[in-house]
Amino acid sequence: MIWLHSLLQDCLHVLPVCFCRQPTDAEQCFAKLPSTDVSLQIAIYYYSLQLASSLRWFDDEAEANSLSRLYRTSPGSLIAAVVTYISRALSDPAVSTQMSASTQQMALRLMHYNSRLIELTQAQALRRLDRGEFYCKCL
Repeated sequence: MIWLHSLLQDCLHVLPVCFCRQPTDAEQCFAKLPSTDVSLQIAIYYYSLQLASSLRWFDDEAEANSLSRLYRTSPGSLIAAVVTYISRALSDPAVSTQMSASTQQMALRLMHYNSRLIELTQAQALRRLDRGEFYCKCL
């Protein structure tokens, strides 16, 4: 029952992000959230949607259909595809210099939240194994 209360709190905290049109506004909301797996996943999904939209992933279709297709894509598939693409793009100067400044900033935020989620997941695994007491207290 405690986890349900925590999940509801996380969702209530994230609601303002749904109304953020600008990534800078969303970042202010995300910065105020606790570092839980739900809030980090929502941040990753938000930036994945923003990046996929700005990079025009479904360019072959009409604008309305491409956005519809973007939102119908499963969150896990979209996140995996965007994180893979952004990881490669940021390590390739030829690709990263072609990105706009705002796209680069969103890419860096996406990778930041993805790293934090990976660290949190590892810390939770260590906690379940009764290891990593110091590291888990730091999160």
